[in-house]
Amino acid sequence: MPKKYSADEIKKAMLQAHRESYEFWSRLIRSTTDPHIVKSLYRYREGFDHAIINVAKKLQIDLSRTRVDKENPPVPEDGQKGWSVRNGQIPVCSQCNTILFKMGRNVWNCAQCKVNYLIRDD
Repeated sequence: MPKKYSADEIKKAMLQAHRESYEFWSRLIRSTTDPHIVKSLYRYREGFDHAIINVAKKLQIDLSRTRVDKENPPVPEDGQKGWSVRNGQIPVCSQCNTILFKMGRNVWNCAQCKVNYLIRDD
């Protein structure tokens, strides 16, 4: 009997695949200086992002909103400038409680609030 996945499980898997692909892509970008390769990598990234969005639309899954524990929002640790990612926890925006997208090394972005966060990977 085939297993049925909930919208939340599919959404979580899609966001995780997007993050892992971005991390791999960013390593490739940093490792090359050839402008033709960089251009093709950016085309790949754009195509991959569109594919994720199109699949989500066809499955009627909204990737922009997430359910987050609003009783215990993440807070920065005392005396430190940013948060740290621990035990594979996904960082969320402190203002709107949506999942953040990794933009670079230790930089995470909230697309909805247009705010960047400095979060260390522990």
